[in-house]
Amino acid sequence: MDLIDQLDSLGKKVNRKHQYINSGGCAVFAAFVGRALANMGIDVKVIIGGGWGSRPGTNIEDARKNISDPGVKALWNENGVAFGHVGLEFEWQGKKYHYDSHGTKQPDGFLDGCTIHPGRMTLEECEAIADEEQGWNTCFSRKDIPSVRKLVEEFYNKTEVLESIAQL
Repeated sequence: MDLIDQLDSLGKKVNRKHQYINSGGCAVFAAFVGRALANMGIDVKVIIGGGWGSRPGTNIEDARKNISDPGVKALWNENGVAFGHVGLEFEWQGKKYHYDSHGTKQPDGFLDGCTIHPGRMTLEECEAIADEEQGWNTCFSRKDIPSVRKLVEEFYNKTEVLESIAQL
């Protein structure tokens, strides 16, 4: 099973265990998976699907210039970046992918039905915003974060072993 299959399998596991991961937990999931991929040496960027209150076409790079603390969701919102959905962008074997718990796909400008903002958020910014408890959809219970982390750690450990074997 290659990396793409592993990511798709992880998404299915997370969705089975946490049916509301994409309703308030997407930034948490993106931060955990993004860090696992970065630890594997994969360049990861964070994509934001605009939510209610987004200003269409607002570039994340431009908004960043006005944000003093990237971990404050309200500052992003004030600068036109509202979080309808959070996912990842990465390259693997010469192809670009977008990823969330629904699985990997070729980029098409949308993430879970939300138009993707131009520009990209850094993994560190995503980790900071995921730590903020306020302003996210409350369908996802933040008490489930340790369980999500465990599933991502299992993916990372399994994938690292598979990648090591593939290099033999």
